[in-house]
Amino acid sequence: MMSPTNSSPILIYIGRQQDGCVYQLHPSSLRRVRAEHPSAKPASQVFIRFDSDGSFEDLHGPLWAQIAGMLTGLNAKQLEAMGGVELYEPRTEIRRPVTARAS
Repeated sequence: MMSPTNSSPILIYIGRQQDGCVYQLHPSSLRRVRAEHPSAKPASQVFIRFDSDGSFEDLHGPLWAQIAGMLTGLNAKQLEAMGGVELYEPRTEIRRPVTARAS
């Protein structure tokens, strides 16, 4: 299990299912968001459904910056100031950096 530090990017876990993916902040990343941005309203998790046979990256990749914003309640500048965002899929142990979009 990965444990981010205060200098690490915000870490989002990905849980793939047959019909989509669940995205959830790592507990220590959630604590960091709450500590550094007490007025933020983070979501506990986000589920994105897919009905297509396209690749995971093609279907979800364009949404990752928005998913990071929904999970943390922060904008792109705030996330970058916290070290950026990485997605982590425990099943495959693949890490994917999230490219922030201007807000």
